[in-house]
Amino acid sequence: MKENPRQINGINNQEEIVGSGVEELEQKTQKLFGKEWKKEGLPDVRVDIFYSTHATKEDAVSLKELFEKSDVYIPEEVFWTKQLLEIMQKVSMGEVEPKRALKLIGYTPKHRFYDFALNNFEMIFNSRKPITFADIPLNHPWVKKRRKWEEEKLEIQGKTFEAYLDMLGNHLQNFSSLQKERDEFIISQLPLKIKEILETNPELKEKEGLDVLMSLGSQHTGVFHELSEMSTDVKRTFHPMPHYYNFGTEVMRYYRFGKRPSGEVLARAFLEAVFDEMILYKVLAFSKSTNNKYLFLRKFINQFSFNDAKTIFESVQQGRDINEITVEEILKHNAFIPNNDKGLEEFLGIRKTE
Repeated sequence: MKENPRQINGINNQEEIVGSGVEELEQKTQKLFGKEWKKEGLPDVRVDIFYSTHATKEDAVSLKELFEKSDVYIPEEVFWTKQLLEIMQKVSMGEVEPKRALKLIGYTPKHRFYDFALNNFEMIFNSRKPITFADIPLNHPWVKKRRKWEEEKLEIQGKTFEAYLDMLGNHLQNFSSLQKERDEFIISQLPLKIKEILETNPELKEKEGLDVLMSLGSQHTGVFHELSEMSTDVKRTFHPMPHYYNFGTEVMRYYRFGKRPSGEVLARAFLEAVFDEMILYKVLAFSKSTNNKYLFLRKFINQFSFNDAKTIFESVQQGRDINEITVEEILKHNAFIPNNDKGLEEFLGIRKTE
């Protein structure tokens, strides 16, 4: 489904659509697939980016239609290895069954992303479409920076709530910078990887236009903006619509597009860190829609004021159990907790479409 600016929730939507934060690319007037590309007699390239959360099968329900229309598929796959790429290519050629492939890469049915990955593998199985990765591979220096970021400890003891929020903001800003580096890497690899595909599949050179499908997490909208600034023939699709971000991602997107989040937004990101594990993965474990889970969590957290968040922070400082705090706050705010998808969708005001 194509997006309406007002349906992408979690940051000033109109700013997101016009692409604030890509000013640094204004000097890049050369098309990514421009004169030099055409001098080599290569086909025009049309890029379609499918944006979604990527945790459940339902998160990619609209991807198959775009995949069937594409000539080349480039999925998001940070930390990829040559072995993983070869397995996916064999699945595409029908040489390895999807469940066997998942077993080979170490995914069991209990893995949080198993259903999403299985859906992806079933989609590409025996399609015989060329598949490649443009993402950062496991042996790239960026990976060490990412690991270092993951090891950062956000110590709460001995700090005021305001000081903690500053630290949380800096932490998420650093990750936003890492993601910007990653987005730029993906863009830089795109023509190289497509050229490799054309060399190994020379019949594609005869096409007037090459349709390239990329699937990315919806945090990576910077890729679309930057490709647009480089005059690439690019379009994007969000699934589902309306599309919701969690508060942590919202904070990072503020930084990504050159803005500073307010203390209120940072306080909500803190509350999310307190509540999300229990609400998303225990209370709402029945739901297969990450988007619905995020919307419910946003509605739940929006009941809290900045001072409420500060009080909860002080409870965490005192060593109280997070699950105990969550249950207490659910009861205190008399929050409706659904126990099935129908109840969740009715609460969220979602109308099912056939």
